[in-house]
Amino acid sequence: MRIAKLDGTENEDLARSYEIGAYPTIKYFRGGKVSDYKGGRQDMEIVKWALRKFQPKSHIIDTEEELSAFQEKHELFSLGVFNSIDSEAAIGYQILADDDESHVYAVTTSTEIKSKLFFPRKVGDKEFVIVFKPFDEMRSDMHLSSTTGSFELDKVSDFVKYQSTPPVQEFSAATMKRISQSPIKQHLLFFTDKEASHHGSTMEVYTEVSVEFRNKLL
Repeated sequence: MRIAKLDGTENEDLARSYEIGAYPTIKYFRGGKVSDYKGGRQDMEIVKWALRKFQPKSHIIDTEEELSAFQEKHELFSLGVFNSIDSEAAIGYQILADDDESHVYAVTTSTEIKSKLFFPRKVGDKEFVIVFKPFDEMRSDMHLSSTTGSFELDKVSDFVKYQSTPPVQEFSAATMKRISQSPIKQHLLFFTDKEASHHGSTMEVYTEVSVEFRNKLL
């Protein structure tokens, strides 16, 4: 990756041509396509975003051992379970992964993995998107209907975003950007003293109640 910088005040016409209206702005160029960086301003947030550009957007997993290793490395990720890597749903899923700067994606076509994931159920040739996460029920499944005749990208994208969002998060400078980018725009902010004796029991109740408002309120 080549990195360049531009002084927008000295190159107003060029900055205007790329619709740069604030500073600093980071844009990514690839194959003639330009996309904006929309992440946080912490240095490591920018570094992680840049490193993701070098890596496959959807990691292919072929064995149970590879899946276990991937789960150890990534607490939060989505897994596309498809009959073929070239199926319409699999291609749509990879397009979704290419355009998403926030989440980690993996894909598998292994019948061995499918059997393990859904044991003792038998799901046959059904295709799924699964979000693995370190909170709530630890896993959420979405069956991709074959009756619609097309991959519903927006529907799958919303599923990944909602299911990847913990209902309770600590509000800080590091998480503020992620919270503001969540599709859930209703927020409840609770102030507490971590050192107080009541903090643990209060948070248990607060977290329990938050599940009732899942996908509606952060």
